[in-house]
This record gives sequence, structure tokens and C-alpha cells, in this order.
Amino acid sequence: MKDRFMNAGSRVKLFIFIYISIYYGWLFVFEDQEWMKTLGGNVLSVVAIGIALVWLLQMIRSPHVRDRFFWKLLASGLTFYFLGECLWLLFESFWRMKIPTVGFLDIFFIAHVLFYSLAILIKFKQTPDGPPGV
Repeated sequence: MKDRFMNAGSRVKLFIFIYISIYYGWLFVFEDQEWMKTLGGNVLSVVAIGIALVWLLQMIRSPHVRDRFFWKLLASGLTFYFLGECLWLLFESFWRMKIPTVGFLDIFFIAHVLFYSLAILIKFKQTPDGPPGV
């Protein structure tokens, strides 16, 4: 059923515009307060990833989705990224610990890239002619 005010695509675009405005507005307002700027940036990043994950999981549950395994791999990667960002937020903003250059948080960020890479490789393998341009 079509919404009488805006379709879903328009609502998503408006949400993204408002979200980006809030993000950069926060950075501008607190540009001289390092902790507040970092806290807002971290929280807003976690919120954005969380919203994307919720939307992706809702889409996967849809009976109309095709290639569910591909989308589940993307959701798994996004879950690892979300967990990594949540831990980053805790370490940097709440516990005020310096994030190590190499540490256990990297496991989450590496895992998310591996899941994305696996999803793309499987998608390429499923196409009859292989990757585009080959």
C-alpha cells in the first residue's frame, strides 16, 4: 500500500539527510570539546550501523527476498562490524581507554570484511558469466 505522504524510498533518503546533518552538526557544535565530539561520533556511528542491521534483518525475513544466503552473509558481516563499533564506543568514550593499534577489536573488523568478501565471492560464482568485465 502506497503511503499518502511519502514512499519508503523518500523516507529513507530524508532519514539519511537528517542523520548526516545531525552527525556533522554535532561535530561542528562540539568541535572544541574533544570528549563530546568523540562521544557523539561514536554513538551516532553505532546507531547508524544498528539501524542498517535492523533493516537488513527485516529484509532477510521477507518472503520475497531472493538469494537469502548472500544476505545472511552480509548481515553476519554487519553484525561483527556493529559489535566492533560497540566495543570501540565502550573503550574510547566510556572507559576512556586508548584503542590499541593492534588488538582484539581487530578480530571483529577483520571478520566483517571476511564475511563481506565471502558474500561477494559467492555472488560472483553464482553469475553464469563470472564477474563483470571478465
